[in-house]
Amino acid sequence: MHEIINLLLELDKLGIKFVFIRQPELSNCNNATSKLLLAIYAYLAEAERELISERTKAGLQALKAKGKKLGWQKDGYANTPIRPTPRLHPRVAR
Repeated sequence: MHEIINLLLELDKLGIKFVFIRQPELSNCNNATSKLLLAIYAYLAEAERELISERTKAGLQALKAKGKKLGWQKDGYANTPIRPTPRLHPRVAR
């Protein structure tokens, strides 16, 4: 979470400025309010990433418990013949 603030401060020292279009108050990382808001947004983003990961893992475990095969199937689509769609065939044939 603190990495983003340190990164922006380091880039600011190098003369690289960030402009946040939707939160212009964050564009100036030199004051306490901007640093606080940036830390809050960084924390919320990190928490959301963790929630997404937890939900994904729970969903995969539920599918696995139901006996569903997960991941790419080795024979996948290789054994399925491809048939042209008559309506789109003239466009594709060009």
